[in-house]
Amino acid sequence: MPRESLAIAFSGQLTYSPESERAWDKLTALCMGCVTAENLTDTERSFATDLARKGHQVELSRRSSREAHLAGLGVSLCALKVSNAPRYHGDAVERLSEALGWKAKGVDEEKRERIAHLAISEWILEACFTCMGKREIADMEGLVKPCHACGSSGKHRYSDAERTAQLGEDAKQHEAIFSIAHAQIALAVSIAEQSAARILRGAQTCDGR
Repeated sequence: MPRESLAIAFSGQLTYSPESERAWDKLTALCMGCVTAENLTDTERSFATDLARKGHQVELSRRSSREAHLAGLGVSLCALKVSNAPRYHGDAVERLSEALGWKAKGVDEEKRERIAHLAISEWILEACFTCMGKREIADMEGLVKPCHACGSSGKHRYSDAERTAQLGEDAKQHEAIFSIAHAQIALAVSIAEQSAARILRGAQTCDGR
């Protein structure tokens, strides 16, 4: 973007003058909503369309790359948890740390790796410590009641105090990053499971021929 357009944008003078603006400035004004497409010439409109198309292709490529990255993360996580294959732990931490970098801007790599490591541990050891994931617990009289420790979710909710003890620093300030980490874990596992389902359906189709 030309410096003139940046200066106009930062100064708040979002006006458009056909006499003073060049073609690229006109497109910038179009993006800002200061001018409608009718003000563009056929050449400029064609250029704008081509620019938008290329931008869309870049976005699709970026999304495809990230989805492949998350699929790999999901495979490592499933292998780590379901198959109890510890050799996948390092790959899972590395992939999750990189995925955190997409959204947790300004967080250094070392801290991302520590949070990724802890988030994965929390995901693996997710069962409630009281009911062991059964959502119910028997009292002294043998009556089965909902587990109050986990709210009948069957999952342990890790506290800031527990995370602080593991991180060695106040975990409260990283609450948002932990939420992102667990969201990325859930998405990665979902993508991996969907990919596995497609592969199995393909195999069944081939066997049925």
